[in-house]
Amino acid sequence: MMIRGSPHIRCEETRGLMETPLSDDDIILAHDPLDVVEHVLQAENLQFDRTEEGDLAFTLSGDWKDFELWFAWRPEADCLQLCLSVDLEVKPEQRPAAFELAATINQRVWLGHFEIWDDGEVVFRHAMTLTSGERPSLAQAAAMIDVAMEAADRFYPAFDFLTQGGKTPSQAIEACMFDTVGAAKAGVFPMSITPILLLGAGRMGGALIEGWSRSGAFAASDLIIRDPHLSEAARAVGGLGARLNPELEDLARAKTVLLAVKPQIWRETAIEVGDHLAPDAILISVAAGVRSADISAAFGGRKTARVMPTTAAAIGQGVASLYAEDAGARARARALFEPVGHVVDLDGEDLLHAATGVSGSAPAYFYAFVEALEAAGVSVGLSQDAARDLARATMIGAAALLAQSGEAPADLRRQVTSPNGTTEAALKILMGESGLQPLLRDAVIAATRRSVELGS
Repeated sequence: MMIRGSPHIRCEETRGLMETPLSDDDIILAHDPLDVVEHVLQAENLQFDRTEEGDLAFTLSGDWKDFELWFAWRPEADCLQLCLSVDLEVKPEQRPAAFELAATINQRVWLGHFEIWDDGEVVFRHAMTLTSGERPSLAQAAAMIDVAMEAADRFYPAFDFLTQGGKTPSQAIEACMFDTVGAAKAGVFPMSITPILLLGAGRMGGALIEGWSRSGAFAASDLIIRDPHLSEAARAVGGLGARLNPELEDLARAKTVLLAVKPQIWRETAIEVGDHLAPDAILISVAAGVRSADISAAFGGRKTARVMPTTAAAIGQGVASLYAEDAGARARARALFEPVGHVVDLDGEDLLHAATGVSGSAPAYFYAFVEALEAAGVSVGLSQDAARDLARATMIGAAALLAQSGEAPADLRRQVTSPNGTTEAALKILMGESGLQPLLRDAVIAATRRSVELGS
C-alpha cells in the first residue's frame, strides 16, 4: 500500500508507508487524529495547511490532475473524514446525469463514495469511525489517502467525459474504464468494447455475468453467450436481451471475446469459432495455464490478454491477476474486470502460475479452513449450527477488518494475542514447524506446478 502521487511515503507496519521508518510510538503524544495525519505528511515533506475550521488541507498529484484533499475530525461523531476534490464543476443542467453517474460509480468503489455538492463540485468522501479516545494508526491514515487517490484516478475522468465531452453516464463510465489518463480532457471516446462474446458461461463465466449485472457495467443486450450447458445466470440475462447460442455467423459482431472454457477444451473451441470472429476482436482468456501466444495463434493472431480471476466477481469482490503484452488488450481486460473487483497487473506471463497458486486457487484454501474450523468446533462440544455460525461470522468479520483497517495481518494477529492466553496456545500449533506456513507454501507450490503442467 502506498500513497499514490507521493511514491516515497511508506509505513513500516504496512510493508512500510514512509521512506524514513516511522512507527506509532513516534506519535504517542498526538492529541487528536489530525496529529497522526500531520506526521504522515511531515515525513514526506508535503506542504499542508490548517483551515479556519481546523481541517488539515493538502494537495497530491494524481495520474492526470492535482487533487485537493482535506481531513476533518468530527469529535461529536467520533469520525475522521477525508474529502478529495478537483477543479471540475457540474453545471445545473448536467446534474441529473451527474447524479446518475455518481450512483453507478459508487456501486463499484469498495470504500467511500462520490457526491455532487450544491455548488456543482464533485467530491469523494471517505470516513473512519473511532471509539472514544482512540486515534488512527499511521497505516490507517495513509490507507484513507490511498483509497481516495485510487478512486479519484480511476473515476474522476468519467465526470470529465460527462461535463466536458458531452457523453451520457453510460458512455462516460465505459470510456473511463477503458482509458483514464488524458483522454477525458481531450474528449476522446474510445471504440466500444461491446458486444462481449462469452465462450463458456460456467462457474467463472456465470460469476462475471452476475457481477456485471449487479454493477450495471454492461447491459444484457451487450452479451453474446455460447455454452452447450447454459447456467442459471446465463439464462437470466438471456431473458433480458443477451443472445444465447446464436449461429456462428453472428459472432463477428463481438468486439471482445472472453475465453472461459475449461483449459482441456480450449483448442476445440478455437477451431469451432476462430474463423467466425471479427479480425479486430480482442481475446481475454481465463483458461488456467494456457499461454497467450498459443491462444493468439489458435485464434488467428488476434491480440490477447490473460486473466486469473476469482468467482467473488459475482458480488463485486473479485480479484483478477492480469498479463498482456499489448496495451490495448490490457486495457480491454481491465474494462471487463475492474467493475467486479480488484485488478493486479503482472510484469511477466510466467507470474500467472504463481498468481494462480496465491489468488486464483486461494478461495478454496479459505473455504477449506472454515470447513475445518467448523469441524473443530463440533469436536469440542458445539452443535453443528453453533460451530457453523461462529466460524463463518468470525472469518467474515476478520476479513472485513483486514480490508478496512489497512494494517498488516501480522499486526492484527498480535493485537488479539495475549501472552499465555488461549489464542497464543492455538497459534503455537498453527504456526509451528508443521503448521500453516509450510502447509500453505506447499499448497501454493503444488497449485503453481499444476498450472505449469496445464499450460504444457
